[in-house]
Amino acid sequence: MTIRALLFAAMFPVLLVLSWVYRKDKLEPEPGHLLLKLFLLGVVSAIPAILLEIVMSIPISTISRHTLWAFADTFAGVALVEELCKFVFLMIGSWRSREFNYRFDGIVYAVFVSLGFAALENILYVFQLGLGVAVSRALLSIPGHAVFAVFMGTFYSIARGRANRKEGGCVPMLALGLVTAILFHGFYDFCLTAEIPVLYYAFFAYAVLADVAAILLVRRKSKNDAPV
Repeated sequence: MTIRALLFAAMFPVLLVLSWVYRKDKLEPEPGHLLLKLFLLGVVSAIPAILLEIVMSIPISTISRHTLWAFADTFAGVALVEELCKFVFLMIGSWRSREFNYRFDGIVYAVFVSLGFAALENILYVFQLGLGVAVSRALLSIPGHAVFAVFMGTFYSIARGRANRKEGGCVPMLALGLVTAILFHGFYDFCLTAEIPVLYYAFFAYAVLADVAAILLVRRKSKNDAPV
């Protein structure tokens, strides 16, 4: 398998999801330079995430019971770390942007950062494990990262609107977006690592329902878009 083919396999699902979300931004599409910046910030966010995951793995590795270890690892060692890093770089790249003037913008920004993160992660997995993992990640991991971002971005836009209107509740909305993404991400990973048979079946139902919910939310927010 050539490097070019592996790179295409890793990036194609990422670009497909990004294109779909971008085309849903109908009222005032975001400028390419801003979206490229956010995507690259997402790539960069993976670096501190990797370092923090290594640090977090040290105390988590001392947990002897597998189910408790899986819970701590997936929710604190992975979901918390990754979603927090994405969130920080999302704030850095877009919170003060003049382009952040419509409700749907928050979803677009969050998805571009999240899939920048997922793109680097996907490339590393595909180059290490080959084309087989590219298929499973295209069907599960890439949509998963996008789903987490859609919910984070929804609350992110609500927070931006409240800040613009100088209303209360901006910080709680930001926190709610982050916590929602962590919970979605953590449960997603926990189903696969807890080694509880019923959760394997629950995972596929959960993945489908989460994808459908995110798609419906994107469509509704796109249709009802308005200034923040």
